[in-house]
Order: sequence, then C-alpha cells, then structure tokens
Amino acid sequence: MERTYSFDVDDVWHAWTDPERVARWLGTASGELAEGGVVHLRMSPPDADPADIATLVVLRCDAQRRLTVRWSWPGEPDSIVDLTLAPEGAGTRLVLEHLPLTDGLATEYGAGWEDFLAKLATTLAGGEHHGNDDVARTRLDLAQVGVCGPPNGHAAGWYAYELALAGHLGGMAHSEAEWQVDWELAMAILRD
Repeated sequence: MERTYSFDVDDVWHAWTDPERVARWLGTASGELAEGGVVHLRMSPPDADPADIATLVVLRCDAQRRLTVRWSWPGEPDSIVDLTLAPEGAGTRLVLEHLPLTDGLATEYGAGWEDFLAKLATTLAGGEHHGNDDVARTRLDLAQVGVCGPPNGHAAGWYAYELALAGHLGGMAHSEAEWQVDWELAMAILRD
C-alpha cells in the first residue's frame, strides 16, 4: 500500500512510533521500539477477546525512514510488516507491505490497513479518533439501522461488511443510504 501525506516525515514517523499518537489511530502499544525489542499492540475493540494482541519483534528501526517488524497474531502464521517513509515534496510518501499472507489473510489485512491508514490521515490532520471505540461504536450504529453483518457469516460477506464499515469509519458514508451503496459496491467487487 502506498499513500502520500501532506505532513513531513518527522510528523508521520512519530504518528507511527509515539505510543500516545499510535493510540489515536491504530491501537494501544507498549514495549521497546528498538531493533530486537518487542512491542505488544492491541488493535481490537474493547469488547474483543483479550488475547487478540499482536506481538511485534522489531527487526529494523531506522528513525524517520524505515520500520520492519515480525508480526505475530494468535492463530496465524508470522508475517513481516515493513513501513518505509520518504520525503515527497513538502510531504511524505508512505509504503506499507505486510507479507507473506495467505489470500484470505491478505484480504482481511488489506481492508484493515486501509481503515487504519485513513484514520492516520485524519489524526495527522488534527482530527480525533477514540481508538478502537470507533469500530465498536460504528458497529453499534450499523446494528441500530438493521445492519449486523452479512447473512450466514460467509467469509466473503464479512470482507464486504468490513470494507463498508471501513468506508463508514473513514467518513465516506454518512447515512444509511450511503452505507448501503458502500455495501453493494463491496459485494459487487466480491462477485467479480
């Protein structure tokens, strides 16, 4: 994934590495952010399984340039997350790779990273998120309008639901009708 932000590299780097800033858009982080260090990252909503914590082993940490970690999530094979930052004009180009992933995990993580990178952009611009409470609150909002996820819990349907949810959280959908359009577009993508 690649994004360009209109903020300098130092600001974007600190949004990824300062635990107080990380908590605003990604999750609660604790540990040592240095090569060989271990960081624990809780990205799940507060009502999720308390064991849902990513364990990150820092493989490379070049301040303001690159952060590479071994990503361990309960029940999944380990993977590598590689973040690279580079100046681009007055802003920053961010490249995020999360590999190797199975097709199913790539789909799930892709939707998740899309959502988190949108939250990062809002946070950099001075907007506020309330960490994982946004996800729980949005799921509650969707449930109140009768949208509780796809029928039968089908994996592809859950992906579409998460895509639509990410759009809703990212400010792309502001009404039930707009959310329904996001849902229909996500389902159309899955049918193709």
